[in-house]
Amino acid sequence: AVRDHKRVAVRSSNGVGKQLTLDTPLPTPTGWTTMGEVKVGDYVLDEMGRPTKVTYTSPVRTLDTFAVTFSDGAVLHASGDHLWNTIDFRAIGRYRKHSKITDYRELWDLSETRDTYTLRDTVDHRGYHNHYIPINNALDLPEADLPVDPYVLGVWLGDGTASAAALTLGESKRHIADEFERRGVSTTEIPHEDRATTWTFAHQGFIQEFRSLGTLNNKHIPDIYLRASAAQRLDLLRGLMDTDGFLITPSRGTSATGVGIDLMNEQLAYGVVELVRSLGARCSIREGRTYLNGRNVGTRYRMNFNPTFDPFSSESPKSQGRRAFGAQQSRKTVRTIVSIQEVEAQPSRCIAVDNPRRLYLAGREMIPTHNTHVCGVIAAWWIATRYLE
Repeated sequence: AVRDHKRVAVRSSNGVGKQLTLDTPLPTPTGWTTMGEVKVGDYVLDEMGRPTKVTYTSPVRTLDTFAVTFSDGAVLHASGDHLWNTIDFRAIGRYRKHSKITDYRELWDLSETRDTYTLRDTVDHRGYHNHYIPINNALDLPEADLPVDPYVLGVWLGDGTASAAALTLGESKRHIADEFERRGVSTTEIPHEDRATTWTFAHQGFIQEFRSLGTLNNKHIPDIYLRASAAQRLDLLRGLMDTDGFLITPSRGTSATGVGIDLMNEQLAYGVVELVRSLGARCSIREGRTYLNGRNVGTRYRMNFNPTFDPFSSESPKSQGRRAFGAQQSRKTVRTIVSIQEVEAQPSRCIAVDNPRRLYLAGREMIPTHNTHVCGVIAAWWIATRYLE
């Protein structure tokens, strides 16, 4: 109609918007923004982890608002007519009759676009969660010019001395010093009779680099590392996991089903959570207390995740203990909607993006969600009226 007549009236209900609340975090190729701050021309990220351009933002409205809760505990607040791409229980059943599911991220073509009202009314199917949403792929970003090798930084953040280029490693972690040497970082061993060995890698410029990154005496993951390439981010994670990571082994059986990492530094812990999610894995975090000889020594942050990739370096003994990919592999790549509850109405808005499926990532958990049909129509109008022959 736009092509043939140029002037077209669209009739719809008042306040239509398909919106998320203004405080919803949105991951971007360079960091984070919010639904309230994002602008036309900005880039967010799509379900494949690729940058996608924002082509439209709606006015702010206050509409019926719902808390959408997912199987991993994530919650997004959306309007009743906000759109989602979900794969329902029946579609999953039909697919399983002729094919094995190994990764839900390959099944987006089975998804249908539904609004929050519809999902609320169909959240369960005969006692099972009815709506599946594949998790995001690893963020697909270019290689960054990093001042410190990401594996080296990860190891230092985990087991390094906060004020020096030095590590304290037990015998089971000796492979880490070997990995430093392979990466061109010379180490000097200082053995101790009563405790683990100290390895120094001083006089190679690392103190100056840690200072320039703002990590000296202030351990955290710098933003430039959180938006480096997938390979660089995986190296960083492996450095952290080789030091403080562990295997999660079920009570029955001997192979690990997941992995975890314990940290006492809150800022570093939440950086690890973002790092893991940026690599295409769900990650939970819990606070607890740490005791030493019966004395409370502070808050411990425990992160658990179950990746499709090996989070340890190949020489780590922990790498050998991971279970080979098996029948439950697909569960690592999906979350389900467990409840949708109405909450107090909140200001919200919608955006349109230019990727083919019209999906973008929302929330700290990087959940794929849909832009609005209304925004899509406006974007189509803009294209149609400016590119007519």
